[in-house]
Amino acid sequence: VDRALAVSATLQDLLQQPIDIDDRIITLDASMGISIYPDHGTRPSDLMKCADVAMYVAKRNKQAVSVYNSQNNPYDQGHLELTRDLRTAIKRNEIGLYFQPKVDMRSGILVGAEALARWRHPVQGEVPPSKFVPILEQTGLIQEFTLQVLEKAVRYCKQCERAGYEISVAVNLSVHNLRDEALPDQVEDILAEHDLDSARLTLEITESAVMDDYMKSIEVLGELSDMGIELSIDDFGTGYSSLGYLKRMPVQQLKIDRSFVSDMIMNRDDAVIVRSTIDLAHNLGLKTVAEGVETEEVLAVLGEMGCDMVQGYLVSRPLPMEEFFLFLKNCDWIVESVSAA
Repeated sequence: VDRALAVSATLQDLLQQPIDIDDRIITLDASMGISIYPDHGTRPSDLMKCADVAMYVAKRNKQAVSVYNSQNNPYDQGHLELTRDLRTAIKRNEIGLYFQPKVDMRSGILVGAEALARWRHPVQGEVPPSKFVPILEQTGLIQEFTLQVLEKAVRYCKQCERAGYEISVAVNLSVHNLRDEALPDQVEDILAEHDLDSARLTLEITESAVMDDYMKSIEVLGELSDMGIELSIDDFGTGYSSLGYLKRMPVQQLKIDRSFVSDMIMNRDDAVIVRSTIDLAHNLGLKTVAEGVETEEVLAVLGEMGCDMVQGYLVSRPLPMEEFFLFLKNCDWIVESVSAA
């Protein structure tokens, strides 16, 4: 594998050399897939199929190169069975939700929660989202799945409101959702069905998802924003959008990726990135949420930096619906009541 990766790096360097065509400088990038003999096959045709699968994984993940993994192969028997079971789970509405609380740093009030999908396979047990979400995207099931998650999250947020708790709920969108012109109307219908104020819903999107089809994304996001829904850029700092694009996005919030937050005490560069992101967001009139907050020390430093909200294991791990409701009743954080609001 190391030798193959070294060859791919050499090829990347050669491909990225500027090309002068009619006095215009053009540069190229390439996505590459690697398969290894005999681990991934003994026949050239099998090795080519595996390399092709790996190449599409690299393209999807915005990577230069990817080594074949059977879990990503849509023609692998195990993958086919998992896809079949996932399709059945969605048809039966069996995908569950956990909720991770978010706390306002200045007031100490628990203001909302992020809804996180969980799938318990009848045989394999808990299947992580990193394994089943790519299948949803490959098969086109992601739209139906997202609408199910939205409906459950909005319904649960309304249940919390009826119980007297004033919180919002955040749901993640994929690149496929941002290409769907019907999404704003579908979200509006779900909010109306459960009589939930649109301001109580936050939709999170990644930088890379927006940039995949920027103009279409801006159009869909603009409609959602006009409805009063809060929009958030998730995993900020790990994508590749420019500030020119960022200032045109109708978003109200930046989420600082946990990879920067978790090491910011020991890593000066991470601390600089976190502080710079907070300052940038505030200068653009946006709020910030820090993910992956696990220690009191990190919480204190984020407070000094002026971060608006935090989520992470220090507040709470993601909780199933029943446990989250108990958390609202018994946690040390203040939870605003509907009547007080």
